[in-house]
Amino acid sequence: MTLLSRRSTAPRATSTARRLAPAALVCTAVIAASATTGAFAATLITGAQIADETITTKDVKNGSLSGADLGRASIFGAQINGATKKTFIGVNGYEVVEELVSVGALESDAYGEVYCPEGTAALSGAAYWSTSDEAVQFLVNPDGSSVSAYASNPSDVADDLVVQAVCATVN
Repeated sequence: MTLLSRRSTAPRATSTARRLAPAALVCTAVIAASATTGAFAATLITGAQIADETITTKDVKNGSLSGADLGRASIFGAQINGATKKTFIGVNGYEVVEELVSVGALESDAYGEVYCPEGTAALSGAAYWSTSDEAVQFLVNPDGSSVSAYASNPSDVADDLVVQAVCATVN
């Protein structure tokens, strides 16, 4: 008589499944991590994808840029450390304002002063005789509002004392 063994394979399958479960979990975790890393790398943005003039300070992490990362003459002193273009120091719209003071022959104590237009300041100036080569001293007033000159006409003919101010808007 032949005895047939009726062994159940269920316990064996259960024990095999129990042994494979940790390996399957580790494999699944490795696959998920590599898929996630690939997806993250695919979302990085390159400089070619960024339109000019669109990156702001909000987009850049503090301390992540150095001088080597910036183009030559791309920012200026007043723009460093949080300043904006509105606070950039510069000179705009300069003009030369002039006044003539007629002075008689051999007359002393000629005085001329020229004022800059409102909202501008005197950056420099000049004073001279219109026909004589005699030197004339001038002063840019400390408040920047005007340039003045004080002189005597040494000539035996009438002359004009010319006083000029170089005025501009200073930001």
